[in-house]
Amino acid sequence: MKSVLVYYYIMNIREYLVSKKEEIKQLEVKPRLIDIEPNKNFIISIVGPRRSGKTFFLYFLIKKFNLSDKDFLFVNFEEISDNLEDLPLIHKEIYGDLPEYLFFDEIQSLDNWEKFLYRLYESKRYYIFVTGSFSK
Repeated sequence: MKSVLVYYYIMNIREYLVSKKEEIKQLEVKPRLIDIEPNKNFIISIVGPRRSGKTFFLYFLIKKFNLSDKDFLFVNFEEISDNLEDLPLIHKEIYGDLPEYLFFDEIQSLDNWEKFLYRLYESKRYYIFVTGSFSK
């Protein structure tokens, strides 16, 4: 029974990752005045009050950098809140490569997000962008 639950969980994550990218493609996103350059030596954090445009800023960056589906991973942790340590590997199973860009929206919704993020950052493999609201 446990293997069936694990399979179901992984399939839901896969479906989420693919459908989220399709959703982002369909959005009309207006240009932002702030210019950010990706840097693997830093985590780019976008913080602010709820409903201030942080998520759409991530969408803007995805479009500005002209990223293909295989290039990035986008997760809104208010939509998926399980411990998702294997996200880059699940992405690789779907697209054939690890993502180069990680976009984590509302990361404060994930338990122990600091450790999760630090492990990814320490690899120096990814450009990492996170948003978080002051509410948590």
